[in-house]
Order: sequence, then structure tokens, then C-alpha cells
Amino acid sequence: MKTFNRKLKILIPVALLLSVSLFYCKTSGRAKSVNTVSLKLIASYKLNIQEPSGITFNKDHTGYWIVDGNSQVIFKTDLKGNILEKLSYKGNDLEGIYFDQTDSSLWITEERSREVVHIDLKGNEIARFKVNIQGKKNKGFEGIFFNEKHTAFIVNEKKPTALLKLNHDFTILKQYDMDFASDLSDLYYDGKDFFILSDESEAIFVWNHKEGLKKKLLLPFPKAEGIVVDHQRNMIIIVNDATNTLYEFEYK
Repeated sequence: MKTFNRKLKILIPVALLLSVSLFYCKTSGRAKSVNTVSLKLIASYKLNIQEPSGITFNKDHTGYWIVDGNSQVIFKTDLKGNILEKLSYKGNDLEGIYFDQTDSSLWITEERSREVVHIDLKGNEIARFKVNIQGKKNKGFEGIFFNEKHTAFIVNEKKPTALLKLNHDFTILKQYDMDFASDLSDLYYDGKDFFILSDESEAIFVWNHKEGLKKKLLLPFPKAEGIVVDHQRNMIIIVNDATNTLYEFEYK
């Protein structure tokens, strides 16, 4: 028994030291693996949109569809943000928007009601889906995107700060907690990585479910509300609802 007690006294400190070392390596390793980069501003364009929120490319990437969170309508613009058209759809709390290449339609999110709305390019409603998730009304759905399999992903702003993967009936299939961000404002998916925008963190987080957080791209301002990524032009495009401006940043 005395021999056992002596071994136990030796083993406990060693075990504690080992566990602390493993924890330190794990956390410090995770921190070191995240590459933090400051983005270079290329150009900016003032928008005649009071509160630009969600943004998505049009069919051939010659312009955008942009949500106005103030008037609760959707505008079609050119690449410099000049308004070409306004849709008839009138929302209640519009935030996210996605152009669907499969049928040339739009998907939008209503933040407070936790709804996804499918509309045509005239603004006529095609369908509406309720997503069952609890939380504060004004901390809900900020962005929507579909992957190549036409699976929908939504970012929820806060509590939970999460990326939601949805079934085809818009029930929640999986929830990914984005605890590295203070809040979530929008998302873009390029076929490999998600570009998760955060207003409060003043950053874009590059993430995928296999590798986790890969990069943190720093922005020079808060209130970034919408994002698209243009790999052909080597840039990230951001709309800011405080400055009513569309920004182009270099990204290679």
C-alpha cells in the first residue's frame, strides 16, 4: 500500500503537468494556425441605398442584387453600385440575399420572423419557409447561401452565433457554432471555404467544416453587412450600412 501511495503521489503531478502541457499545445497550436491578414482597399463607391445589407452577384457577375434594410426593398445594380432596377417585393426585416443560378431567382432572409423567402426577379413571392430556431428577434438571420448540391446555409447573428445547414424542407440539419466571431453579418461560399463576415469583429473569417478556422481577414471598419468574393477579379466586395458604401478589397 505504501508503495502504491508513493507511486500515486508521483503520478498525479505528472498527469496534471501533462494535461496542462497538452492543453497549452492545443490552444497555442490553434492560435498559431490562424493566419491574420489586413485587406488592401482597391476602390469604394457611394451607394444611393440607405442601409445596404445583403449582397449577391447577378447571373453573369456584371452587377449585384443589394438589400436595403431601411426601405426593405431589393435593388439591382452594376458593379459600381449604380441602381438599375428596384424589385416590387417589400420586406419586413430584410437582411440576406442569394441569387440562384438554377432557376434565376432570389432567396432572401427575414431576420425577425426567422423566415426564408423565395422570389422571382420581378419581386413576386414563390414560397416562404419558417426555420425553427429561438433567439432575440433582432439577432436572427443575416445571410443565406446555397452550395453546389443546392443545400442552404444561413448565418444567425447572435445567441447562437452559428452557421446553420438546412435540409431541403428548411429544417435544421446541423449547427456549427462560430465562437471565434463576436457576431455574424453575412456569408459567401466559393465551393471550398465559407467566408463568414462579422460586423463587430471587423473581420472576415475563412472557415470550412473539415479544417475549421483557416484565416482571419481584417477590415478597417465596423458595420460590414454584406459580402461576395470575386476570384476572377481577385477581390472581396463588402457593403457597409453605416457609410452607404460598396468597398472592393484585394484578395488573391
